[in-house]
Amino acid sequence: MLSRLLPALVGVQFVRGLSFGSFTANAMTFAVEAGDNRSRGRNSGLFNMVNGAGHLAGLLLGRTLAQAGGFAVMFAVSAGGALLGSLCFLALQRGTRQRAPAVPVFPDGAS
Repeated sequence: MLSRLLPALVGVQFVRGLSFGSFTANAMTFAVEAGDNRSRGRNSGLFNMVNGAGHLAGLLLGRTLAQAGGFAVMFAVSAGGALLGSLCFLALQRGTRQRAPAVPVFPDGAS
């Protein structure tokens, strides 16, 4: 059964990887720009620490969820977590005003 599902699982994992990479880069920028220049390092460190803690919790709980309720339960809980995270990020985005970055991405004009 797994051999029949493996191509689809690989495709889903590729899309998830694209989504994760895009989210991480944008969320890190959001976290860093949420504070002043002095708090950028702290914001970046806090973001990465919480992100790592979430990954560890997911690794530990994923097995338990799969054993307790099967893969359908594990995937449903994961999808619910992704949806909740998306809603929280949208709420954060609406709660902040749009502003230009304090430091230009390419200060020397290079692209």
